[in-house]
Order: sequence, then C-alpha cells, then structure tokens
Amino acid sequence: MLAPNPNLIADDAEATRNSLDLTEATIPKAIFTLARAGIAPPLTLFTPAALQRIRSGQGTKSIKVTTELKDSAHLLDISLFPSEETMDQAIWMTAYNTFLKFIQGAYGPGTYLGFAKHFEAMISDSEFKDWFQAFRDFDIRIRSQFFTKAFIINPAEDAYGKLLQGANNRALMSVTTPFSAPPAIANTSTSNTTSGSGPHRTEKPNARMQPYGNQKRNSFRVNPLCLRCGAKDGHRAVDCKAAQPTRHGPFQIYANKDGLFRIGSDNPVCFTYNLAGECRYSGGGHVVHICSLCGGDHPAIRCTRN
Repeated sequence: MLAPNPNLIADDAEATRNSLDLTEATIPKAIFTLARAGIAPPLTLFTPAALQRIRSGQGTKSIKVTTELKDSAHLLDISLFPSEETMDQAIWMTAYNTFLKFIQGAYGPGTYLGFAKHFEAMISDSEFKDWFQAFRDFDIRIRSQFFTKAFIINPAEDAYGKLLQGANNRALMSVTTPFSAPPAIANTSTSNTTSGSGPHRTEKPNARMQPYGNQKRNSFRVNPLCLRCGAKDGHRAVDCKAAQPTRHGPFQIYANKDGLFRIGSDNPVCFTYNLAGECRYSGGGHVVHICSLCGGDHPAIRCTRN
C-alpha cells in the first residue's frame, strides 16, 4: 500500500465532482455587493480590462462603509477606476453589453427588459453618435437613480423624455464656448431633416447651426446671443450677470447647468428652439417652446428684443 502523498491538495475523487468554471464570463461578486449597498457600479467596471483586474484583485482595494441600515460592509473602491466621462463610444457599448448581463442575473425579467429597451432606444437614435456625450450623461443619471431605488425603465414615459431633454440641454450648453468672431457665413439656413427614433428628442443643430463658435464648426450666428438678457457679446445665459435685459421688459427665464427655466413657474424652456430657431418636438412632457427673451411664441433668435 502506497504511503499517503503529503503534498496532495485534491485527489481524483474530489476533482471529478467539479468542472471547468467559465470565470471569464462571470461578473465578480464585488460588483453585486456594490449594487446591494445602493451604489451604482460605474460602467468602467464592466470593461474587459477592469473585470480581469477585479477578478485577480490586482490594483484594487476594499473600503469599509456604513450602509443606510447602519451595517458595515467592505466595498470595492471605485475611485481607483476611471470616470465614465473618459469612455469613448466603442468601449462604452462593450461595457454596456456586459452591464446588461449583470442586470439580467441580478434583477427580475421586467427590470432587465426595461434596461434593454433603454439601451436600444439610445443606440438606435439617429443622433446617438453625434451627441454621445449627452446620451452618456443621460444614462449615468438613469442608473444612479435606479441603484438608489430600483424601478422599471420605460422609454415612452414623460419623465424619461424630460431627463433626456435635460441631458441634451447640458450638452448644448457645454459647447457654447465664449465667442471669437468666425468668418461671415453667406447662407444661414436652419433647415434640418434629421429624424430621431425616440419618443422625446431634441433637435440637433446641423453643421451650420452649431452654437457659439464650436472649435470644429463655425457659429451659425455672426453675433451669438445670450438667451437670458439678449446681449450679443458672446456670454452664455448660464454665465449671465446682467441686472436687466438689453431691451425693455422683465427677464423671462433663469439658467443653470441643467438648462433654461421660466421665472415664476420653473417650467423648463427649450434651449434648441431658442438658439437654433426650430425644434420638432413639443407637448407630451417636452420642454416649452417660448421665446426666452420676451415669452412670446417665437424663438429668441427672431425676437424683436435682440
């Protein structure tokens, strides 16, 4: 009889009870733990490189936190991973497909279907590529709310459209950089036949309509307009410090990082309509189409007060 092997870790009988584990296709438990604690796992955790890093434990660490139930938990330190704002479209889509697998395994079929419809609504939109930054910001807000308190996403509801409109407004305002006079443009037509597939989409300016001297395109107005006071010195509504409008009458709107809002009612006012002169969406939860300078039924760029 052979003497027992002192170096034996597992004999054949034990090994036959196991099989090859496809660990490369699994979501690390550390990500599930984040979600259970009400913390939205950023999409940067779902890239192939990040998943391998989490599985191996290389370059990661855990931090002790106290949950809302006063329990303590050790969670993956997500500050060691890049921000979602650094993701380009290709890696974002790769990560999102893995994220959907995570949702499918962690939540009910209705919740998964809601996320799948949300993802499809974004990537099938004709403006997704050009306005990827806006859709990425929109999705971050959707997921942040979801992991705080789970709900089923419905791209057809008004709240969904309003949140998307806010993301579009922020994206538009982020490219309205201080004006430096571009060459004069002979044809300032503002027609746009681009169509969108989603229920509530903002009109994306065409190449001639990109506002306020974007680095890659000319401004569609020789004198860019502040949508709050009507000045044409290049400052934006969100940065406006004017004590009174350039023409007679009271201010109609105020502006912040989330867009334009009517004074008194706080109703959101369409940025695109006022600056581009048109927007194909109205009603059904869409922001209102009024002049931001006088409150009339025309866009600010055609207002007699500018």
